[in-house]
Amino acid sequence: MRTVWSFLLALFMSVFLSQIVAQQLAVLFHSSEEFIAVMALLLLFAVICIVVLSLAFVTRHGAAKSLNRASIGLFGFAVLAVAAATIFGMSQSGWALPSPYDLKLIVEILLPALIVVVVQWWFVHRCFAKASARG
Repeated sequence: MRTVWSFLLALFMSVFLSQIVAQQLAVLFHSSEEFIAVMALLLLFAVICIVVLSLAFVTRHGAAKSLNRASIGLFGFAVLAVAAATIFGMSQSGWALPSPYDLKLIVEILLPALIVVVVQWWFVHRCFAKASARG
């Protein structure tokens, strides 16, 4: 039961901290309606991350390494998803270079996504270390 609460705390804290960073970036970049999509995307990404990290935790076959690999893979997935969305947007506009607006959106998504992965990895890794110490 302690593990479940640790995972819920990891989800809550990662969403909370990433939303704070996303809000600060939205203020910095003077975002408007697109900020709503960024918030929803971060919540969805946080849920996906906690599911993947919990599956890596449950396997326990070299769990510390699998947690690290899963975390790197999750952030790599976020980078690839944002790159694919950017390329799709560029193909719709005649392959023009990404505008400063596009670059601001990329930063508004990737920086909080990195925070989601790091916070969840830290909580899950800490939970694994405590579970390993207990036996």
